[in-house]
Amino acid sequence: MDLFYAHFLLFCLCLASVARSQSVTSTSTTSTPTSTKTTTASTSIEPCAQVSSRISSSLAADASATSFHLPPQLARDCSLSVPIVKQDALDLVDSLSAWLESQSTLAYLKNPPQGYLMNSVDLLGGLEDIRNKVSNGSYSGEVPFQNEIANLVASAHDGHLAFIPDTTFIFLYERTIGNLLSVSLDGNSLPEIYSYNDLALAHNTTLSWKPSPLRIIDGQDVLSWLRYQALNTTAENQDPDAAWNAMFYELVSPVGTFPFVVNGFPGTSNNVTFANGTSRVFPIIASTDQDFTNVTDGKSFYQAFCNATVKMDLASASAAATATTVASSSSSSSTSTRTPQPSGSNPDFSKPGFPSPVVSDGDSTLAGYFLNAPGYEGTAVLSVFSFDPADTQSFIDALTFFLDECRRENKTHLVIDVSGNGGGNILLAFETFKQLFPSVDPYLTSSRRANSQLEVLTKFFSTFSTMTRENVTAFLDAGGDSDYDATSLDNSAGQAYATWKDYWHPFEVHNDSFTPLARYNLSNVLGSEVSDGLVVSGYGNNTGSLSPRQPFPSENVIVVTDGQCASSCHSFSHMLKWQGKVKTVAVGGRPQTGPMQYVGGVKGSEVTYLADVLQYIDQFYTTVTDHDTIKQANRTGLKTLQDLGNYLLYRTVEPQTSSYASINFNNFISQYDWSYTPLQFVYEAADCRVWYSLDMVFDITAVWKRAAQEAFAIGPNSTHVFAGCIQGSTNASSSLSGNVTLFNSGKVANVTTFVPSTFTKDANQTESKRSAPVGRYRRWFGSFG
Repeated sequence: MDLFYAHFLLFCLCLASVARSQSVTSTSTTSTPTSTKTTTASTSIEPCAQVSSRISSSLAADASATSFHLPPQLARDCSLSVPIVKQDALDLVDSLSAWLESQSTLAYLKNPPQGYLMNSVDLLGGLEDIRNKVSNGSYSGEVPFQNEIANLVASAHDGHLAFIPDTTFIFLYERTIGNLLSVSLDGNSLPEIYSYNDLALAHNTTLSWKPSPLRIIDGQDVLSWLRYQALNTTAENQDPDAAWNAMFYELVSPVGTFPFVVNGFPGTSNNVTFANGTSRVFPIIASTDQDFTNVTDGKSFYQAFCNATVKMDLASASAAATATTVASSSSSSSTSTRTPQPSGSNPDFSKPGFPSPVVSDGDSTLAGYFLNAPGYEGTAVLSVFSFDPADTQSFIDALTFFLDECRRENKTHLVIDVSGNGGGNILLAFETFKQLFPSVDPYLTSSRRANSQLEVLTKFFSTFSTMTRENVTAFLDAGGDSDYDATSLDNSAGQAYATWKDYWHPFEVHNDSFTPLARYNLSNVLGSEVSDGLVVSGYGNNTGSLSPRQPFPSENVIVVTDGQCASSCHSFSHMLKWQGKVKTVAVGGRPQTGPMQYVGGVKGSEVTYLADVLQYIDQFYTTVTDHDTIKQANRTGLKTLQDLGNYLLYRTVEPQTSSYASINFNNFISQYDWSYTPLQFVYEAADCRVWYSLDMVFDITAVWKRAAQEAFAIGPNSTHVFAGCIQGSTNASSSLSGNVTLFNSGKVANVTTFVPSTFTKDANQTESKRSAPVGRYRRWFGSFG
């Protein structure tokens, strides 16, 4: 249901592989100043032809080469020579507009509530402006047109919302200064910006010089320069502190976003001045891994990389070849299951700066540790890197094994590290929470934008699938238990929506229309097993697998996060806070005092991909015979998506993966929120915030020990809880420690009082009386901070 892919992090991993294959090595960034000059071939030759020629020469020298370096100006000139094809551009904008009608947060993005820290953006209005510019011939070429679309979508700062156009990865740019760090050397003073290479050298060897912080980049104060980059090049995060952290190297995310540029031209070099007066010019490298064989100019570039018909034909040919290969090898195929690896023996586990785990799952998305340093002997650490493991059962087995080991070894405190966790399978978030709090019924409610497309599809599939419920295969083929089957959902009180008519009662709030609140039916065995591959412990046919003994009391559990927790990770963290009464410590953020949110990534509860929705639209149009139903559908954006949806998909950077065209489908609405505000737009501070210190750069246990020290007042030199937190970062009204009502003396909470599933106005109430619930909502959340 919720398989979240952090799009920008995927970009960085892709870019990192390019960087590793042809990296520029530097022993020190603060050594003698150097300069670089880029010389390209004669400007009389088409720039794209020059690119093709350089690639041919590289292949002649090394036929195995897969990535090719280019002068950055040449890459830019080639990009700018690509013409815009007016009708193609109009089709792209029209189909994208129809697709984004189902983005759940449109009204809130256009007019954000108080406390939201990013700028407003009108997505549909912005696309209309772009369409007008296409019609008026205002774009000089295809790439400026695509860049404006990409920047518009990215400005929503929603990790579930993505449209990555097809020219985005043709040329990639890398800043050769490498990774940067935002670090407080003593852990108390405001952080400064350092080169990771410099600090790594100082850490590993004895130097005759001292690493110096950066002061100026390209003539601008380094902090101002980086703040702009963080807010304009890290689209995944809705919080400025999380966006700041995303720029830099961390042990949990060794590939920061700073070195790489995927949308736009960063120039040909960066001129950097350090605090010690040293200056250096670092060249920027362009590279491509694309086939330029038949590319001789901008027009042929468009045919090779932007023509959707050409790409569809190539995909069909590739699929046919793959099918033949699979058929010929199927008789010898076998299935293997990865199992959890106890006692640090997992051969897959090789994370620099991490100790050997007590246990980890098959691909180390989850690992458990025991801290053995003096003062921390009773402390265990559960590190959840992701809820998207290669093997679901291995994840669950590792979690169960670790918590059993904690009980057996009488561990008294638990640190849960969700730093860099971009989400994944929502049921694994439920499972992890349930194993930590077996007596609590996980409570999450969500709502969708009740647009006309959703109405048509939900009515059809909720009714159509019910006709085939007796046959499991037919039921699923008919859309049963899908996003468009309302009968698979419960209302906010946990009662099933029996029919589409029971469900479809949209309500108006914030100048938009939304569906009634809905909850996952965790006892729906069929939906859980088919959609997400597991049934959560304690539900359905899995009631006997859960240990009834809570492994740690709430006051002895702390969550540590860098803010880059998103999607299912947010769902997990929310349940820990609101129901488990578990507090949080945030690490890093902008070099300024004050609070920081514990979740800075997307807080929506479900991502939906265009490729998946197109299958339902196609099934609808090929199945429905009622003319009135067809007419109703054709008056919505469904007709546009039926005609142009596949075209839109093939105008993304990689249509086959489908993860580059997605929307946030469900808004996450918190319990007790009578205003029905999506949590994406609600500020929620951590209970404490600390800086990244130098020891944390190379040893992850330094992060865990600091979190335990602040939360539990344990370890050497500890005095009291939250004694070392950054000034102004504790007791914020939106945190547990600053909200007596929400904390409720730390009592673990099952939700028994339910906000109505549908916002209604009682005709017998006056407006002043109706305002009371909003006041109650504010009592729980508080104002900004």
